[in-house]
Amino acid sequence: MVTPQERIRVKKTINAGLVVGWGQPVAGETSLAGAICIGLSIEFEAQPAIIADPDYVFAMRLHDAFDGTPAERAELFVPIGLAMLATAQSDRSLWAAAVARGCVERVLPLAFRAVGGAELLAAALDCEADPSEAKAHAAKVAARGVPILETTAACAAKALWRGDNVYGAAKDAAKAACAGGNATIAELVAVALDAYSAEKRG
Repeated sequence: MVTPQERIRVKKTINAGLVVGWGQPVAGETSLAGAICIGLSIEFEAQPAIIADPDYVFAMRLHDAFDGTPAERAELFVPIGLAMLATAQSDRSLWAAAVARGCVERVLPLAFRAVGGAELLAAALDCEADPSEAKAHAAKVAARGVPILETTAACAAKALWRGDNVYGAAKDAAKAACAGGNATIAELVAVALDAYSAEKRG
């Protein structure tokens, strides 16, 4: 259980700025996970025990891949930091499934449209209309030979295919977004926040 006062402290610590990597146990010089430890006054460790494994690997992959200032990183990740509090020992399957589906439905089309071309635009529309394994696989095929998209498409398809492997689905969705850069990272963060909202977290 996280109290309202603890949430306020976590938010304040995150807003001081987030650095890539683990950082130091000092506000403004630490990572998202480190800021949570500081805000909750718990042991400064790589993964706070209060956070579930899928949520942690998802958030920290995106966090470290985001190319921005500490203030910009904090602005993007403060909602995720608050939403994933107390996720440990909770069922993460619905959240992970929503993240994997959203990766195909929203992240892939964003990446494909940024590159353009008739085949890629058609694949983007297909994924938006039907974010299924079949459409994700077709998008992966369409991305072959386009280096900037191959990893994004392959990982997004793999995330959806993972099914009950919630850790793998979260990890692969994050890898898909990281390959696309800041725009796709921000879009997947928004996807995750929608999934958290459905759980009444945030």
